[in-house]
This record gives sequence, structure tokens and C-alpha cells, in this order.
Amino acid sequence: MDPKRLQELDRKFHLHPFTHHGEMHAQGTHIIKASEGIYVTDETGKQLIDGLAGLWCVNVGYGRREIIDAVHKQMENLAFYPSFFNSTTEPTILLAERLIKIAPKNLTHAFFSNSGSEANETALKLIRGYQKLKGRSKKSKILT
Repeated sequence: MDPKRLQELDRKFHLHPFTHHGEMHAQGTHIIKASEGIYVTDETGKQLIDGLAGLWCVNVGYGRREIIDAVHKQMENLAFYPSFFNSTTEPTILLAERLIKIAPKNLTHAFFSNSGSEANETALKLIRGYQKLKGRSKKSKILT
């Protein structure tokens, strides 16, 4: 699609986090079109080093064939299933085992979440649950 049309649609429909929208739309949204290794390519064809690693979630780089193949293979079989209600998946079990084997010895279980906010919320629930199990149910405040 034409970059100018994409910029127009972006202005009309998309809110960006941590962005001054007036300034961004005055100069036009910067549209990333492709990636390879540590580089991303913008709508003008300019190649840039992705110093943020896709906001810290592509720290192994883009276009890694072994990762693409593994993800493709897994998605053909089972793209996702939660570990709620007495269910899980083989990759989840095997990853938990692998992580615990390399973790410090006092860590014996892995808990997976979909985001940082979900992980923080779960940590708070685990702390409160632990305090209740220890008979300290009045310990419910978290100071940070």
C-alpha cells in the first residue's frame, strides 16, 4: 500500500503510546516495512539498526530461519493453548523443565504469562497466597 495512504490511515485510526501525535502526524508516521538480522527498513528503503530490538522482544534479531521454522512447525500443530483448568501443552512442559534446570537451585517451578502487567499481577497474587498459607492473611499491602 502507498506509504502516504498508510500514514493517512494511521492518523485516522491508530493511537501510538509515548507519542506527541500532532508532531508525528505533521511530519508523517515513520513506517517500518521489513527486517533482517539487526536491521529494519523503512518506507523509503532506508535501513536502520533496531537498537530497541523491537521494544526488547526481538533480541535475537529478525529473520532467524531456525526460529521461523520452529514457530511455523508449532503453529501447524497447535498455535496456543492456556495452562488454565488442568490443561497444558508439551512445549510448555518442556520449556518449564529447561528453564528450571538453568535457574538458581531454589527456583523449582516456572509460571508463564502473556505480558509484563500479567506477570506483575500474578506475582502479587502469589505473594498474597503465600502469606495466607503461612497464616498471615492480614499481610495484604504491597509497598514499592
